[in-house]
Amino acid sequence: SSDQPIGEQLVNLCAQPIPVQVWPLGKHRGTSLSELPTDYLLWAVDNINSLQATSADADPDLIHSVTVELTARLE
Repeated sequence: SSDQPIGEQLVNLCAQPIPVQVWPLGKHRGTSLSELPTDYLLWAVDNINSLQATSADADPDLIHSVTVELTARLE
């Protein structure tokens, strides 16, 4: 937008999660998040370090994407 300073826009853009559309891990690597079985995603949330917000290996973008996917499925 030409109405706001470019620096402010970049900061806002960088603060937004980057949607992950393809599962990057394990036996389901390369599978669309939307095609993963719900039971696998629920298992992954409890067992994969990159999905643990308190882990040093946490991936905020993957955590956000899995949360959005599971919320949509379980509502």
